[in-house]
Amino acid sequence: MAVTHQEKYITQTGMVVDTSHAYFNLPGADRVFTTIKVNAYHDLQEAVTKGIIALETKLMLFPIEEVTITIPLKQIAFHHVAQGKSNNRDWAVAFCACCNMGAAFTPVIDGVVHHFSGTGVYHGMAIIRDRETGSYWEHATGECIHGRLRGKHLEIIPAQYMLAKQLLESTPSALVTIAKQSWWQRLLDYLMMKDMLSPQGHMPAPFRLSMGKIDKRLPEMQLGLGLWHKGKARFYSMETLKTHGNVLIDTVGQESFVIFIDPIAQVPIAHRSKASSFTWDDDTLVLDTGERLRNGFVHKINSEQQRMDVSSQQFVRWYAFAFKFPNCEIYDY
Repeated sequence: MAVTHQEKYITQTGMVVDTSHAYFNLPGADRVFTTIKVNAYHDLQEAVTKGIIALETKLMLFPIEEVTITIPLKQIAFHHVAQGKSNNRDWAVAFCACCNMGAAFTPVIDGVVHHFSGTGVYHGMAIIRDRETGSYWEHATGECIHGRLRGKHLEIIPAQYMLAKQLLESTPSALVTIAKQSWWQRLLDYLMMKDMLSPQGHMPAPFRLSMGKIDKRLPEMQLGLGLWHKGKARFYSMETLKTHGNVLIDTVGQESFVIFIDPIAQVPIAHRSKASSFTWDDDTLVLDTGERLRNGFVHKINSEQQRMDVSSQQFVRWYAFAFKFPNCEIYDY
């Protein structure tokens, strides 16, 4: 249970929120980085055929009931938040280009739909705010960290990242939503996103100023997979994963996981499995349990397939995971 003391708030993950150096509400942020209000969807296959979406486009995707919704990563990185409805279910998604964390969530609190936008930063991570109460939320775990609703949690819908060509192979029925941007938003998008989404990353000044004491065990912009389970949190840097041949098996919170880098999207993923060994069959990771992992799905011996369970993990920069999970473990450190 999160606790409070003086000006500080300690989240469920142990992150200390000190309002004395927070930038929760940067003037004009929600007017520049406007929320994508989703009113229509395109069939992904049709969008690719018409040249609206390229096969190499990296997408952020998440399931709403039986439907897979996708958004071009570059667009959600610029706008920070998108919100819509599918199959009578409200959804929202948020992404921070600086820390590289993103998640989808159900924007319903106590039975009321709330409307979100990106408004500020804290510890170098983008913060979102709901319009109805003015409360501020940490989107990766869905916890409200400041305001009237502090301590409440949003229902998280785990998101994945794939190239359009991968998704067409695994889920040809997927839908895509595309934001309409003004000319100046397109210019800002072009000028800002290239560096921030690169492996090296970029830390804008407001993000830097919002940061507390940095955990220097790893370079702050190091990318990797942050995994947490049953009170344990561990970080797997991309460099470490590559030195292990892009795959390793580890136990976190008494649960066994296969952690690997998707060979096409180059995104690390953790899959819960009792496997003890693995081999590669082209771009498919084959486990000794009979599971075959490809394009976000687990294909089993009996031809059954199911989505990979990607909850409680983030493809994230080291500084952000270390702030969110103080004293977290580092694999091979």
